[in-house]
Amino acid sequence: YSVYCQQYESGANHFKECLRKNLLFQKWIEEVQSLNSLDLLSLLIMPVQRIPRYRLLLEDVLRCTNEKHPDYSSIQIALTQISSIAQSVNNFIEDSDKHRRMVYLGFK
Repeated sequence: YSVYCQQYESGANHFKECLRKNLLFQKWIEEVQSLNSLDLLSLLIMPVQRIPRYRLLLEDVLRCTNEKHPDYSSIQIALTQISSIAQSVNNFIEDSDKHRRMVYLGFK
């Protein structure tokens, strides 16, 4: 998941470049997208948005749950865990970006 999130922007840019350079590919994508309500880039971003959406959902559920409710502590734990996962993914992406910049600067 972390690798997917880290590579998403590069993949999206490559997809856009292929659309721009390859008219046959562009035509095929347009045909496929005419059959669906979402375009491919919209579908590709969904996994990247999933963890942040879960975090927001759990924050809302926790805010609406009475502290005395038997599920309150379980929701807190789930929120803590999903927040930790989100932070780990963000750290992975930041570390990968730093590494990529260092490699780039090393080749200059």
